[in-house]
Order: sequence, then C-alpha cells, then structure tokens
Amino acid sequence: MIGGMGESIFSGSESLGKGGPEKSDAAAGKRHRVPLILGAVVLLVYPFCLMANMMSLGGHESSRYVPPLAWWTWRAFLWGTTIYPAIYLGMAGLSGLFASNSRPNLARHIAWVPLAYLGVMLLLLVALNLF
Repeated sequence: MIGGMGESIFSGSESLGKGGPEKSDAAAGKRHRVPLILGAVVLLVYPFCLMANMMSLGGHESSRYVPPLAWWTWRAFLWGTTIYPAIYLGMAGLSGLFASNSRPNLARHIAWVPLAYLGVMLLLLVALNLF
C-alpha cells in the first residue's frame, strides 16, 4: 500500500501511458490537424492550377468529336479542382468548430474530407487518360 490508507497507486481511470488520460485526450483533440495540413500542402500549387483551369474553361470548343462521358469527366475535373479551396476551407472550419466543441471524433472525420475529395479528383484525372 504505497498510497496509504488502503489506496492503490492507480485510481480507476488513470492509465500507464505517457502523461495519463489528460495528455491522451489532448493528443486526440489535435489529431484532426494532420489531414488538414496534408490538404493545405496542395494549396501551394493551386494558383498555377487555377490559371490553367481558367484558360481551359475559357477556351473554344474543339471541332473534333469528344465522347459525352469524356467531356463530362473533363468538365468535372476542371470545376472540381477549381473549387477545391472552398471545399478545404469549409471542412477546415467545420473540423475546427467541432474540435473546439469537444467532438474530436467528428472533427477528425471531417478533416479527412478534403483528402477524399482530392482522391476523387485523382480518379477523374486517371479516367481522363483512359479516354
């Protein structure tokens, strides 16, 4: 009996991990930042992507036949990559809001949405190369 008076050295909810439960809760609350940082790295090349998208969207239509599925895939890719900052900022704001309201699991799930969106854009790019 190290604690004295019959108390154990471990109370009911404490763990043996580094820093106890309060540190693990703080770390869990900050885990939503990792996917947001990864999504923000993409924004570094966004100005160049936006310039290319604006030139493509403003250009004239080709006189050669383009299959409808290829045309829609191309348009979805152009518009999808153009609006990415709005998707990122919206999800980052929601993730921060839920993290500050003690809902770290929801904040963590919402933080992955921009990366999932980029995954869809990558699939569209791969599909464009198949046409």
